[in-house]
Order: sequence, then C-alpha cells, then structure tokens
Amino acid sequence: MNHEVKKSKWGWGLSAFLIGFVLFILALVISASFQDVQMVEDNYYQKGLDYQEQIDRMERADKLEKKVSASYNSTSGNIEVVFPIMENKELSGVIKMFRPSNAGLDFDVPILIDSSGVQEIKADRMLRGYWQIKILWKVDSLEYFSQLPLIIN
Repeated sequence: MNHEVKKSKWGWGLSAFLIGFVLFILALVISASFQDVQMVEDNYYQKGLDYQEQIDRMERADKLEKKVSASYNSTSGNIEVVFPIMENKELSGVIKMFRPSNAGLDFDVPILIDSSGVQEIKADRMLRGYWQIKILWKVDSLEYFSQLPLIIN
C-alpha cells in the first residue's frame, strides 16, 4: 500500500500574505514621506500658546454693537470691509487675506479706512474661491480680532 502524505500549503500562503502586508505598509510609509504638508501658519505652536489673548480680542469684537463686515463686489472687483465707527478714535491694524488651500497666496493689507469706516481692497490678484479675512485692529489701547469668510466669484 502506497499512502501518499498530503502536505498542507497553508504555511506558504501565510508567509506570502505577511510578506505582501509588509510590502504594502512600506509602500504607504514611502508614499506618505513624499507628501507636502503645509502648516496653516508659521509659528503654529507658539500661536496656540498665545491663544488666550486672541480669545479676548475676539470677545471684544463680538461685544461691539456693530460688527466688522466684508463683502465682494463683482462689478468693481473690490472687497469692501466695513468697520464700526468709533467717534474721535483712531483705528489701526492689519487685514490678512488668507487662502486656506494655498498659503502662498496669503497677503496682508494695512487698515486705511475712509471717513465712513470703509476700506476697499482690490481683488484682482486673488483667485476665485474661498478666502478668510482675518482682521486685527486696535482702537486706543484695546485690540480686536474678527475672522470672516469670503467667496470670490
């Protein structure tokens, strides 16, 4: 009688699966290492530590009777930022045009309002799409901060 011993091939299958899994993980690690990761802002971690001051600025701005507003005028191609009028007080600060999808398009504009509290910003160098306007302004010794969404179409 000739009894053939049937060998199981599960060991080879398990080995092939493990080798394939390790190669898959290595491919993921290599692919992830080539991804371009942009921080939202420079000095991101330091800004996180200073955030309580930012919260205070935002609360001050929210308590104002009239809030800062911004809108895009497609006929003139300008962005109009309207500040609350504070009688006989000088307003100074900066407006940051922030493009979340591409930090290279961000730019700052100094606040230079007219007598009615309005500032117009040319939008000709701004790409169409979603922007955020971050406004840090100061009246007397108090600082305020507002962040507004804006769609350029």
